[in-house]
Amino acid sequence: FANTLTGDVNNDLAYVLGGVRQADGTYKFTEDSKIAVVASGAKAIDLQKSTIIDAANKNLTLSVTKATNYADVKAINITAPGEYQITADKIVIDANASDSTRVEGISASTYDVSSKINLTVNGDVDITNTNKNYYNLGIYAMGNTKVDVNGNVNVNLNSTATNYYETSGIYAGGSLNQNKDNNRGSEVNINGDVSISGNGNGVLASYAGSVINLNGNTTIVATDAGKMSVAAQSGTVNVNVVEGSAGDKTVKLTGNVGLIGGAVNTNETVKETTINLGLTNDKSFLTGVIYDGFTDDNKVAGYTANANIWLQNGAIWNNKLASAVVSDDWGTYPEFTGSHVTTFKG
Repeated sequence: FANTLTGDVNNDLAYVLGGVRQADGTYKFTEDSKIAVVASGAKAIDLQKSTIIDAANKNLTLSVTKATNYADVKAINITAPGEYQITADKIVIDANASDSTRVEGISASTYDVSSKINLTVNGDVDITNTNKNYYNLGIYAMGNTKVDVNGNVNVNLNSTATNYYETSGIYAGGSLNQNKDNNRGSEVNINGDVSISGNGNGVLASYAGSVINLNGNTTIVATDAGKMSVAAQSGTVNVNVVEGSAGDKTVKLTGNVGLIGGAVNTNETVKETTINLGLTNDKSFLTGVIYDGFTDDNKVAGYTANANIWLQNGAIWNNKLASAVVSDDWGTYPEFTGSHVTTFKG
């Protein structure tokens, strides 16, 4: 297919004629399929209302390539509240822009306060994103949004962007509403194994109390200057930790861990930043430091930075810099003076 799947029968003639669009409004792929779109602002799947896409036991490949201008390139794009479900044996995403165009693999975002985006992906996800010096995000959630992936996730980012905020394998953010009562954080839950590599953060939960939960085996390599294997800013990341208890999964982190000071939103209402790491077996390790980027002024303003570490059963922490904790375009942040740990459970 060379046309964007929209969930609207009036725009999806190719999927009607191809037997994919069903009478009940669902989309059913009965064989391995590919959607390849080359366009300005290319999107393979672009949904504005509740939709079910069923490619159970089949591979669904989504290829999006930027054409002529700088409109965002996104393989899966959802911007309206509703219930969304995509099922496949594997979803393979290739999002490509040769220049400074924003690239996202899976994108779900809304500024709606009263209604929510709920996206469930059943199956493995393999994402490769390529661009130059701009935003490059594997899975992106923003605002009143929840993304659940019931499968393994592999993300590789190819980008020259240097700001910590612009590149992440998995990013959960809040809505930047000027009215602080309208800010909502997002949630991303990965219920399979995670592998993230390339030029960027592994995961970043930023503002409005956004949350990322990595519940399976986790391998992250993030060693570019100013990039973190795990980072949070007015948000929470749990790696092999559920409801305050560490699990039994294998966690391999190569890259610093970052508690990023201050707030993106001047109207930030969530002032707690928390990272929970469960390293609980002899195959688990962290090679990197735990950086506290909060200034004295941040702390006076009520911001807190919490890093809670379980290091048990032969797990190893190589407490040394994996790379420079900040890059030149971060602005003014405290120098690294030693790793910050709030609670340590051995």
